[in-house]
Amino acid sequence: MTENHLPKNFRQLLGHTLGPDFRKEVVETLLTDKEAKPAAHEALGTIASLRKMRPQTIGTLGRPERINLFLTSLGQPAMENAAMQALQVWFLRKGRPLMIELLDAWKISHTDGELSDDIELPALSADQVRTATLEALKTHSKSSVIAYLGYNHLAPSAESWEESFGTVLAELLGAPITE
Repeated sequence: MTENHLPKNFRQLLGHTLGPDFRKEVVETLLTDKEAKPAAHEALGTIASLRKMRPQTIGTLGRPERINLFLTSLGQPAMENAAMQALQVWFLRKGRPLMIELLDAWKISHTDGELSDDIELPALSADQVRTATLEALKTHSKSSVIAYLGYNHLAPSAESWEESFGTVLAELLGAPITE
């Protein structure tokens, strides 16, 4: 898979790159997390605006219908922030073990998978990312690992991360995604 096939934004990462069951889990996590209520309301408001629906109408829909509306709206640029927030909420609620494992493997200081604002991040080579990724794949779903690599490729925490994460992401995307 070439770099041209890498997701170019969070909407593509969530909407097309990840496995269908994982996509639904990420969106459901956003829509049901009590602390993420403002982000969920904002996302549903954006969907209502895009679909020319009243927000109250979306509120009357069942969870599967709201998840489906979210996922089918990801083609719209207005959904970029909602896609990014959905991934962030999933990482914080369900992806901590993965984040902790990878950050520990890269010897990056963190608190329960979260980085401090003033941390100096090391440059990571593709080999370092690859080695930790292959180890993580032994205990985490391929979609969750791809989500983390994709997130760090699209919003790199350090200048050198985009290329190293993109390289390993391209390698993983060359094989079929299985949950």
